[in-house]
Amino acid sequence: MRFWLHITLLGLSVAFLGPSAKVMAQSPDIRNIRPHVMLLVDTSGSMERKPNCICSTPACLECLPICGAGTFEQNRWSVVAQALTGEFTPYECNSDVRIGGIYTGEYDEGYFLPHIQLPQEIPSYSGTQSANGVLDTYIERIKFGLMTFDSIGTLNDRPPLVSQADFLLVPFPAESLGTKGMYSYGDDRPFSFPGALTTFMLNSGARSAAAPEGGLVTVGADSTASMANTNAAIQATVLGDSGLSKNPLRPFGATPTAGLVTDLQYFLQTDPDIVQKTADPGPGDPFYGCRPRSAVLITDGFPNGDMRGSPVNCQDLGNPVGATGCPYEEVADTVSAMISSDDLNKFYVIGFALDGDAAKVAAVTALLDDIAAVGDTTEAFLVADRAELVSALSFIFNEQNAGATSRTAPVLTGASPGLLESEFISGFNASLDADDPWDGVLERRRFLCVGGLPEPQDVEDKDRFHEVLNAQSSAPSDVDPWGGSGSKVNFTGGFSRNLWTVLPDDPADINSHLTGGGADKLTTASLDLPDVGLAIIDQPVGEFSRAIDPEYLLGVGSTDTALRDTVVEWVHGESGSGREDERLGDIYHSTPAIVGPLVDDIDDSSFNDWRLGLAHQLSPDPIESVPNWQLSERPRVIYASSNDGVIHAFLADDYPAGVYTSGNNLEEFACASNKDAGTELWGFIPPMFLDDLDDMLAGGSKQWYGDGSIQVRNLYDVRSFAPGQGGATNVWRTVLFLSFRNGGNGMVALDVTNPCKPEFLWQFTHPNLGNTYGQPTAAQIFVEGGDDGSGAPAFLARQSRGVILLPGGQGVENSSSVAIPAGPALPQDMNAANGASITPRANRRQWRDESTAPAEVRHGRMLYFIDLITGTLIEELDESTFPAPLTGAVSVYRGDTGTVASAAYTVDADGVLWRVDLASVEPADWEAEALHDLYYDEASDVAEPTFYPLALTSDPSGRVVILTGTGNIDVLDDSTAINKVVSVTEQVTFDAFGNVDSLEGRLNWEIELDPGEQMTGPIELFAGQVFFGTFKSANGTAIDACPFGGSRIFGLEYLDDATSPGTPVPLLVDSLSNPAFVLDQSDLPQLENALLVGLQVAQAPVCVTTQDVPIVDPFDGASGTLAMPVATSGRAFKLMGHLSGSAAVPVNQLAINILEEAIRAPEAFTVVSGMAETLE
Repeated sequence: MRFWLHITLLGLSVAFLGPSAKVMAQSPDIRNIRPHVMLLVDTSGSMERKPNCICSTPACLECLPICGAGTFEQNRWSVVAQALTGEFTPYECNSDVRIGGIYTGEYDEGYFLPHIQLPQEIPSYSGTQSANGVLDTYIERIKFGLMTFDSIGTLNDRPPLVSQADFLLVPFPAESLGTKGMYSYGDDRPFSFPGALTTFMLNSGARSAAAPEGGLVTVGADSTASMANTNAAIQATVLGDSGLSKNPLRPFGATPTAGLVTDLQYFLQTDPDIVQKTADPGPGDPFYGCRPRSAVLITDGFPNGDMRGSPVNCQDLGNPVGATGCPYEEVADTVSAMISSDDLNKFYVIGFALDGDAAKVAAVTALLDDIAAVGDTTEAFLVADRAELVSALSFIFNEQNAGATSRTAPVLTGASPGLLESEFISGFNASLDADDPWDGVLERRRFLCVGGLPEPQDVEDKDRFHEVLNAQSSAPSDVDPWGGSGSKVNFTGGFSRNLWTVLPDDPADINSHLTGGGADKLTTASLDLPDVGLAIIDQPVGEFSRAIDPEYLLGVGSTDTALRDTVVEWVHGESGSGREDERLGDIYHSTPAIVGPLVDDIDDSSFNDWRLGLAHQLSPDPIESVPNWQLSERPRVIYASSNDGVIHAFLADDYPAGVYTSGNNLEEFACASNKDAGTELWGFIPPMFLDDLDDMLAGGSKQWYGDGSIQVRNLYDVRSFAPGQGGATNVWRTVLFLSFRNGGNGMVALDVTNPCKPEFLWQFTHPNLGNTYGQPTAAQIFVEGGDDGSGAPAFLARQSRGVILLPGGQGVENSSSVAIPAGPALPQDMNAANGASITPRANRRQWRDESTAPAEVRHGRMLYFIDLITGTLIEELDESTFPAPLTGAVSVYRGDTGTVASAAYTVDADGVLWRVDLASVEPADWEAEALHDLYYDEASDVAEPTFYPLALTSDPSGRVVILTGTGNIDVLDDSTAINKVVSVTEQVTFDAFGNVDSLEGRLNWEIELDPGEQMTGPIELFAGQVFFGTFKSANGTAIDACPFGGSRIFGLEYLDDATSPGTPVPLLVDSLSNPAFVLDQSDLPQLENALLVGLQVAQAPVCVTTQDVPIVDPFDGASGTLAMPVATSGRAFKLMGHLSGSAAVPVNQLAINILEEAIRAPEAFTVVSGMAETLE
């Protein structure tokens, strides 16, 4: 059974159960501050005309659509209405003359243009409307409001010029607010004009909320229910809804845009849902200072109705506004004033179906561009049809709604021949609705070379892989997952996705230590098979479908096939399941990983042969046991794990039909052929999650599944060195593995060498394993030794094996202080940089185990060594070694591909750095010793955990340098937390037999962060430079809830200053041009009120061309040229990370904002690695 952490959203609070099992609150950036977007929709009479029709008569009746006799043409209003609310299938219309009936006594009675009724207004209509309007798409992401035109400045039975005296005379004011005045909103406006004998008055612009057609809809409250009700009210205002007392909207009259934007300004300054909150209790928006506010004007032509121009010409009085001039400011002036006063952040303009001759269109375009420019949106969008209108609106809404937040790091593809360079961001949209699941975000930002320079492209729908998954209508073919007992998944369930899992012979075993067929792939010459103890070997795989026995999903003995089907359809996101528009679960802590073609050789000939398909390969398919896969050409895939229990394999690029065929000997990758980027090739559900998937149906809590970061390594399974040991496989594999973090006490490993033929290797769990917060790693380790009768693995002489190291995970604290006896549990020799001795803590927390009272079996005080291919538990270090749970990641020295590790490093839950000695070839001799106490000068109960991999490098003398720091990313608002970042040099001496004789740690430097400040990502080590990000929370108030904290960036040398021992060497330059090792909001304003996570060093994309270089043949002296690749954009590096919770407009339409800051490139050649544990 899985253990999980519930997040309950109460107001703005998110409560977390942290890794030391203490209840804390809250994640300050998970606040769902949805933007306010006011839709200003042109409902003038010209919207009854067809798009792309030029009038040839004053009435323009020739541009009305044909509605009848089987021909149903769309008018402009139908295009706008369907863009907002969804497409009608089939589309029908009816031309209705506005005389009598519903028009009697109405503002538009007798209007010269008929009303073109939309399908929902036609009683006999039997078609349907799709929920694919932008209001449907963004229902949970944006708080919309709506304004439409009040085109009657006076009354419909009065002339357009009415004196101020008459306007204010009863019953005129009341009639102005009713149907005769078209439900006027805002202030009455006095005006004059040349030759006027008195002051006149009008009120046009927007209709009030009282209007039964086209009335004002305000943005409403913040709750999901309120947003849904507001969205429904807007759709009803457009289409009509008798239940909401809304009549279908009827285009009518002039285009009073100046009045509309003036009424918008009035609305923004007076509406209680919009204005800044000043008292509690009291009206107003507590998020006013950080909520994006924008307006979108959709119009088909020139503004009029503001008394400018012929025949009134109020502007000839010199353009004053009021009783001595025009009734309204120019549109651009009002927009500029709203932007300047911060009433709005952006004002967007969409010119739809602009018509007329070229000069008229040019004049309208220039006017709309001017309005957009002062609205801080550069220029107007010009659209001609529904697809273009939806695209423009989607662009605007995506820019306004960062929406998502993140706890992950960006991932980059790097350069691969023939493929785009891309950057991927991942995260989640939190839900405040108990019935709405949290959903994930996975987006790609592409770079194209323009003029020899890389330019980032705006994110489009095809780059939003979560949206691509929602639209995926058929499952890719040629996907063949494999498992134990020679089992292969045959996808016959009729779903649009290839989801698969492990189905043990006994459903009761799904939560057990399970293995695939790895043991059968090794010869007895390479491994004497041990007693695998708790492992259940050779388990088959199968499709995740309605054919699964309910016992796997609902518990042993269950026969509830109906609930089984509901669970399966929910996970798949089938139509009607409630997840069809949110198929990707939230990606919370799990940073994805990109696996592409292997294009570079290393100093290992077997690896080089493997990547080229020449040798050292083994297919799970027995028919092609020697597959000859050309891994140098394999498709690029991004693997992501989401909290709906699925590990996804998405294509990262587009692949045309002719790429992977037998004709070019690449049919092994046929599953990617003719597929677009974002296609989900397959999704794997670890068996441990099967009986917990139904928890997602209950709603009301945040669920956790595979929440650890995905790790991918290229490893060989076994390599033997002793003479005469033929049969050792030396098969290389690309292995994906991840721990479940708060999703449970386990981890899983898959072989993804060929993404079209993934193979289940094993699922590991253990009675003493806690929730696996500690990130595992992989290594090649020397082992040997015979069978000692203990049932442990028995290896032949001198083997190097692929091994996964897994920390024990979360434990339970028993006491805040207990004396720790001297010995390996505490560092014995710690020295400061100046040579002074450092004394460790005398007391530490007491953590439970099986011997404490009360006892705790899942105590986490373990380090496991798991065989890569068989899943066998080779060795474990237990609570007799570790006094605290291992919640920190583990890193190995060395971790480079093909190298053999001699040591590993991790940090326990009490802030003690451990060195694990792997030098012995006898696993029983592997041991761990405390190297450094990060909290040597603090009380026993103040230590904070670290979850990120340690960064390892070496100093000029070849000694290992370890860099690590602390911080609980799940508890961001603990203002008392003490967190530290350290650089420690390991000083080891060995005895005559090569065993460790003494272990000391030199503290090069340490940084104690501000109270409550913590690291928010792994330390980045780059050419001897160290970079990391931090965050410190702040508290908002009931009046101003915006402040939630700020981030900082640190940059310093990995060693201390040689002239001042213990002093860090700064690498950064602050806003005053002074050297600094930290930058804050005063240096980088985007760090204010933003959570920086996953900071990393990235090489900027590079554009490459070829250049002919003259050469001379050394043998015959002949001259010639050689086309050599040349980078046209230079070599540059940057710091990059997610800015979660940022209110700033994201770059390139990304759902999550990012930070990008250039850094100095190293003088020497440096490879930027994705593995923090990699030695530079």
